[in-house]
Amino acid sequence: MAQLLLPDPEIRLAAMEALAWIADDWPHDGALLALMGQLENHNPLTRQSAVRALSRLMEGCSEHAVEAVGRLMAHPMQGVRQSATQLLMHVKKGNSQAIASLASCLEHSDWQVRRDAMRTLVQVVDKGDAFAVAAVQSRLKHPEAHVRCAAEEALKWVQTGGEGMCWL
Repeated sequence: MAQLLLPDPEIRLAAMEALAWIADDWPHDGALLALMGQLENHNPLTRQSAVRALSRLMEGCSEHAVEAVGRLMAHPMQGVRQSATQLLMHVKKGNSQAIASLASCLEHSDWQVRRDAMRTLVQVVDKGDAFAVAAVQSRLKHPEAHVRCAAEEALKWVQTGGEGMCWL
């Protein structure tokens, strides 16, 4: 894991890919945590290397990886949220952990987090996905208006598969 701190980006990428391989083949929380930490790095190239290394874990639907990446959707840094979005695009459509994580982001106080969650949610579900619809509908009676508004918008997106929606 010391290689993650080296200045050479190729060495860091190789180290991240090795950690992803370890985390995929054995339940090794330390390897996963080390990779997840790289997603929060200030350097965009390091984050992209982490996305590349972690994408295999996401395709395999590692529950730990999906849950951890889902939490990053609420990160204050937009670059980290973008990395999380890229990774969530690798999960199998309808992944309940990804849906739950994204739906919980609809309650975030930052409108950009809510917007990013809506955009990503419609990408990881099939049109009208029952679990996603239920997860979003459960927020329609939330006490805070911004959460209800986000839920209303997200519900339209999920029910239509994003058709005709403004992606700005």
